[in-house]
Amino acid sequence: MSSCAVAYGLMLVLAAGHVLVAQAQNQTFITGLLANLNGLGLTNLTSVMAQVQADANQIAFFLSLSDSSTPKTFFAPNNAAFQNPEVNFNGYSYQSDDTNFLGALLLYHLLPGTFLLADLGSGPNHTIVTASLQGHSESFLENDESQVIACGSSVAGFEIYNQLTTTAVLSTTTFGHVTIHTLNAIIGMPGTYSFGENLLDISSFDSVRSSAGVQPIENSHGITIFAPEDGAFTNAKSQLSSTSPQAIFNNHVINGQTIWYSTFRSKTYTSASGHNYSFALTSDLGYTVTLNGVTANIIRSDFLLNNGVIHVLDAVLSNTTAVPTSAPASPTSSSQSSTPSGWKQTGSPGSASASNGGSKSDLSGGAIAGIVIGIVALLGGLLLAFLFWRRQHDEQHQTGYFDSPHPYPVHSSGAPFTTIPGDGMSEPANTPGVSAPLMYHASSDIESNDQPVHIQPYAMGDKGAPVSHQPDSDATDFQSLMMIGRRSTDTYSPQSQQGQAGSSAPISDEVVDHLLQRFAQRIDRGPAGDPEAPPMYPA
Repeated sequence: MSSCAVAYGLMLVLAAGHVLVAQAQNQTFITGLLANLNGLGLTNLTSVMAQVQADANQIAFFLSLSDSSTPKTFFAPNNAAFQNPEVNFNGYSYQSDDTNFLGALLLYHLLPGTFLLADLGSGPNHTIVTASLQGHSESFLENDESQVIACGSSVAGFEIYNQLTTTAVLSTTTFGHVTIHTLNAIIGMPGTYSFGENLLDISSFDSVRSSAGVQPIENSHGITIFAPEDGAFTNAKSQLSSTSPQAIFNNHVINGQTIWYSTFRSKTYTSASGHNYSFALTSDLGYTVTLNGVTANIIRSDFLLNNGVIHVLDAVLSNTTAVPTSAPASPTSSSQSSTPSGWKQTGSPGSASASNGGSKSDLSGGAIAGIVIGIVALLGGLLLAFLFWRRQHDEQHQTGYFDSPHPYPVHSSGAPFTTIPGDGMSEPANTPGVSAPLMYHASSDIESNDQPVHIQPYAMGDKGAPVSHQPDSDATDFQSLMMIGRRSTDTYSPQSQQGQAGSSAPISDEVVDHLLQRFAQRIDRGPAGDPEAPPMYPA
């Protein structure tokens, strides 16, 4: 067995051992906690905990409870509380044989963090704390957000709100990283909207919902309702006679978000009708809400639902005439909760705007569209600039058959010998080292392109020995022909040619025609030895 295999095996053994040790430590902690709770006389609670622990599918509560990386707060109902377990249940029953229900109930009694009486709001204010109940079948908040508990400091001490009976802390102790608050009753998990409708005296609002043809509130996952009490609809009856039920309902609902009382002033919230809410603090430390010019007092806040929250108003937000802004169109649409998981939110007026300072701001659809258009425009501009630069670059480096040639080097050893089909005419040219014009005499006895051309250079009438040159020689090219009548140090260009008009004798039309024909012939023939080259033009 190789050393790598041995090392890998040791790693697996160590990892498995670490898991077993961690599990043993967790079980050791849980065993010690159960013993401590039994010592406090909470035997009914420990029996329920043991029942849930026996179900392998209900490990979430014990994993969170035994996690010592963060402190925990555990609300522990006393034995008397289990004698009447449904005292705080809003529209559902206590299911003693359902470990899924019991596991959810235990998770709702367990909070991440430490919460003591001194941490709570008092008077008309309260504190929203996050429970460990998250993504469970008993909770239907948006994005599987954690459920919350409303609590505060009252004459009863540490009191749990939103309960059908006064539920308060009787005593407090600690075990390891867990703070244990003994309660006089089981905390009821948030119930359904239907139960809240009957309890809060808001049946007129639900009649508006039904008349508008809106789906049941229970179908929403995350919803905030500003529900006017029944008396408010009686007072606004004349104003509502010509207003559609759909518009009235939409003025009082935020779809896809659960907005707690303590976060009213932390950001701008938009109703289902598209109008923005604004909140103001009153002299008695309460809040008013204004929508589209109509203001109402919030007379009860944070009535928790299993899928959202209800705030009760004393007036109807009846104005539906202004042009709305964008808003979620369906109660089933979801967005991020206004309560980040694990945060403590206090309903103190002075801290309301800062209690959710970590919330992410939302971009409207128009802002997102503007950003996208700007990015596309920028990329398009860069592309056009690149294409323009590329075209300019290509034009600078592109050459054709008829572009101005580079200077053609002429050796000082002699005159540039160039084939000129002649008819007895002579052409003057300048030759390096010769100040007088060098006259090229083209013999008139040229019969065809297959015969050599005899060129006889001479200076000032002094003829020299004639030189034979084959028509297909490499020296017979367009650049050489164009150099006739030029100095060896000159660069040919139309401008320079025009500038030296008269420096050489004119070439006859017949010679020019023949030169062009020869040049075209060389272009069409292709490279030397090409079998597919077209035939030579006749001379």
